[in-house]
Amino acid sequence: MSELQEFERFMNELQAIQPSSRRRNSEAFAEAYAEVEQRLAAKVPQKAILTAFNKAYDLKLSPVGFRQLLDSERERRQANGDMPLCRSCGQPLGEVGHQAILTDEGVSEGGEA
Repeated sequence: MSELQEFERFMNELQAIQPSSRRRNSEAFAEAYAEVEQRLAAKVPQKAILTAFNKAYDLKLSPVGFRQLLDSERERRQANGDMPLCRSCGQPLGEVGHQAILTDEGVSEGGEA
């Protein structure tokens, strides 16, 4: 077998390798994190968010795994100063005490639904 054929076979083998499920979960969660925080602030149940997340990304993340990723991503973003902001009040999401509700216009701070 020539070196070119060996290299091509190697490249095909590399392309067939998928990232670990843990890495896929982390990457998908990092991508969806800002919207997850928006929905949590709007009092959407975590279970509903997890169901939608798993369905959209074709994953099987458990509630415990979801919470671990949420806590980890919050810590990482707080350390980097990169927290998503509430769409209505501009305050960082993921902090204790911040709450928002859904209105006809989207997410807003305080008030009654």
